Amino acid sequence: MKNLLPLLLLLIGVSTFVSAQSVCLIQPNPATAVGTFEDEDVPADAKITNLTGNTIHMKWERQVINITPGCETAVCDPNNCFGRSISFRNFNMDPNEVGDMLVHFYGNGAACESVVHIKITNLDNPSDTTIAVYLFNQNTATKDIPKANVRVYPNPVTDYFSLENAENVAVIRIFTLDGREVARFDATANALYPCSNQPAGNYVIALSDKNGRTFQALELKKL
Repeated sequence: MKNLLPLLLLLIGVSTFVSAQSVCLIQPNPATAVGTFEDEDVPADAKITNLTGNTIHMKWERQVINITPGCETAVCDPNNCFGRSISFRNFNMDPNEVGDMLVHFYGNGAACESVVHIKITNLDNPSDTTIAVYLFNQNTATKDIPKANVRVYPNPVTDYFSLENAENVAVIRIFTLDGREVARFDATANALYPCSNQPAGNYVIALSDKNGRTFQALELKKL
C-alpha cells in the first residue's frame, strides 16, 4: 500500500485539465469513496452536467493512475454501466442534462487503493477535454492523516518547483497521467526540486507523510 496513491485525501489541482469553453462539468471533482475490507463493490459518485442548451456528443476514457494488485474498476456514464474490461465509450447528453459519471471499485478480497482519471472529450470539439479524478481507499487507518493544504509553485514550471505548507511531506513522487513514476524526492525544508529533464506536459505530484501514506496529490504543468 505504501507504494501506491491512496485516497482519503483532498486532491487539489489535478482536476484543472479543463478547457475554458468546456461544454460539461463534473462534480465533485475529485470524487472519493471509502470502504471496508468486506465491501465488494464501492462506487465513487459524481455527476456530469451538460452546460449547454444543445445535445452534446462525448467520449469517456478510463486512465488508471495507480491501483493495488487485485483491485479492479468499472465505469458508469449517463447512459449505461460497463464491465471492468471496458476502458472507453461514446455517449450523448441531452440539453442541460445531469447524469451519473461513476467509477466502481472492486477489492476482490484485497485491500484496495486506487486513483482513476476519467477523461471526457467533446467529440464536436476535441480540444475541449475534462479530467475527472476518482479515488478509493479500503485502508481505515487514516484518522491522523495530514491535511491536504500543500501548494506547489511555480506552476507551470520550467526547471524547479517548491512546496508551501509542506512540513508533513516526507516523500515526493511525480507521475505521468498514465501512471508512470518518473521522479522521486525525499522532502527537505525549503528545497527546490528539479524537473527540467521531464518533457513538457501535465503531471501528478503525490505527497506522502513519514508513515508512507500519500495524503495529497497536485497537478504540475511542465513547460
